Amino acid sequence: MRYPEQTFVILPLKEEKMRKTILYLSFFIVIIFGAKATTGDKISLLITKAKEFYEKGDKDAALNALENAIVEIKNTRKLTIKNLHLCKKIMGYQLIEKRDGNMLNSGDPLLVYFEPENFMVKSKNGKYEVWLSEDARLLDEKGKVLFEKKDWVSIHQEFDTPIFPLFFQDRITGIPPGKYRLEITLNDKLKGSFVTRVVEFSVK
Repeated sequence: MRYPEQTFVILPLKEEKMRKTILYLSFFIVIIFGAKATTGDKISLLITKAKEFYEKGDKDAALNALENAIVEIKNTRKLTIKNLHLCKKIMGYQLIEKRDGNMLNSGDPLLVYFEPENFMVKSKNGKYEVWLSEDARLLDEKGKVLFEKKDWVSIHQEFDTPIFPLFFQDRITGIPPGKYRLEITLNDKLKGSFVTRVVEFSVK
């Protein structure tokens, strides 16, 4: 069995329906953060600024304030892994060819796609810091660990924009016939939390 390969990809957020988003977030803050004065006030201020910038025609400043508000909301939510799929091909963010079921033919690579959601983004000197890592374990049907790696991949970087959708792809080749489970643990070093998902598959 060959050692796996793992990558992450960062994509920019496109501006879309800004006015509706501002109004939606304003309502969201009133409902969700009414009991959390500090967080709610900070987010409300950002949304107010976004609305003011937008009405003045400064869309870049409005978008930046809105993105910061979204980040603050996501920072309060639970870390999750979404859109976890076994794939035939991975071409990019949400550009995948999913497998029908969880059966691989001998010689096929195991391709796993997933997106981290609600990871912590920390504002720091005009930059936006993120620190994520992935642990992985591959086990056979008897529970024997065939591969295990802590911090298989680690991303600790600062970015110019507060929102950067990510996707991870895992690739393992040379798996012999049998039944397996791949355990994926996503760690958020800044939030101090983790989440684990399991992918079960077979090779014939």
